[in-house]
Amino acid sequence: MDETDTLILSQLQANGRLSNRVIARSLGVPERQIATRIRDMLAADDMRILLVADLFAAGFEHVLFIGVEVAGRPARAVAEELAALPEVISVMLSMGSEDIELVMVAENHARLVSVALEYLSRIPGIRRHTLSLGLSILKYSTEMGPLVPGPPSGEMIAIPEGGAMDRLDREIVNRLWIDPRMTNQRVASELAISESAVRARLQSLRERNVVHITAMRNMRMESGSVFASIGVEVAGREVETVAAELAALPETGFVAIVLGRYDILVMGLLGNPGELERLLAERIEPLSGVSKVHTSQVLGFVKYDVRWTALGVANAVGVPPSSKESAC
Repeated sequence: MDETDTLILSQLQANGRLSNRVIARSLGVPERQIATRIRDMLAADDMRILLVADLFAAGFEHVLFIGVEVAGRPARAVAEELAALPEVISVMLSMGSEDIELVMVAENHARLVSVALEYLSRIPGIRRHTLSLGLSILKYSTEMGPLVPGPPSGEMIAIPEGGAMDRLDREIVNRLWIDPRMTNQRVASELAISESAVRARLQSLRERNVVHITAMRNMRMESGSVFASIGVEVAGREVETVAAELAALPETGFVAIVLGRYDILVMGLLGNPGELERLLAERIEPLSGVSKVHTSQVLGFVKYDVRWTALGVANAVGVPPSSKESAC
């Protein structure tokens, strides 16, 4: 990706439905070249245009971060079985105190108990699992992520019925998950409603931070780069204050306050092991209130459901554009 590609990506990250004409006019580049560059970046899997939805607004009450220790079975085999569960939205093979790290969502307490305590205990090879309940997500960046092949549709969790989206909202979102740049006219035709109704509902969802249409750059863990999962214990200072300072670091892509193994969970992609060492030694460990840091290196992603995020202040990327700027 050259400088022009990066500029195009930046505009699509702010609004994934910007038309090629608008991007071309903004960058002073021929519209045909914009179309070609976007097509080439998508074909090379350098980026993906997608609709992301806020987990909590969608109706999920709980987010769990689970560390799994494996014995008597290959870790990847266990990870692949965990990935088949729709509620599991991320599965990572890791090198550290745990063999697998996963993120799970649940729309209510009963489902959380059923999956976390009953389902996991039946999977062969899981020797031990430790749970951390997400209390607050301060940062959940969608600018970059692992664009691993998506699981079958049956292994992708659906939008709960009790959230901020009604039936028609969910129908619109389901279509834009398939094609985020699908025109309002086509969505309206498929749902047998007016184009203006689609436009109004989509704008409302975006203004309420329920959904965001963006572009995600592929996070390729190659050339020595390191994706790290960092658990932070806090003492002598408010956890919220420490978490906010960690979320402000440009190296962090995810920051959550949790109840369980640690007080704060941090994730980020670093260019090499030296950058990770400097982040820990110079930015995180000296931070007031940080008492202990637990670090594990992610070896690879078995599953990453790119459809979900937390659209809070730390992850907001601007106000919804007018309909004249969109692709529809």
